[in-house]
Amino acid sequence: MNRLENAFKVFTELLLFLLEAKNVLTSTEILSIRNAVKAFLPSTSSKYYTKEVYEKLVQLLDKDLNDYTMADVEEMKKIGDLIEKKGYESNRKDLVEYSYKLRFLAMLIRVGVIYPKLRQVKKLFDFIVK
Repeated sequence: MNRLENAFKVFTELLLFLLEAKNVLTSTEILSIRNAVKAFLPSTSSKYYTKEVYEKLVQLLDKDLNDYTMADVEEMKKIGDLIEKKGYESNRKDLVEYSYKLRFLAMLIRVGVIYPKLRQVKKLFDFIVK
């Protein structure tokens, strides 16, 4: 199952790259999805998904789109893992599904916000080196 899950993640990321390159995936779409993820934010209720973790997630979801870093993306994925763990342990499908949405948002931010910034830095570096 893990191989299938990884294959799906790679496929999704490649599809998002394509959409971003064709200017279909823009900040408007990413903000819309982020707002939807924020609207469904589950309340805290466990040793994994604590009040502190919840508050960190709120801070991440409130960030300006251009201020996201790879560390933020990794933090979202870790929080998604904690929410998923709580969902499986408590047999709460809503938490498991939310964890998928949060991880998808992290992927969107990585592909649609961070990677384009890195490409711009590379272009600038290449220009300076020439």
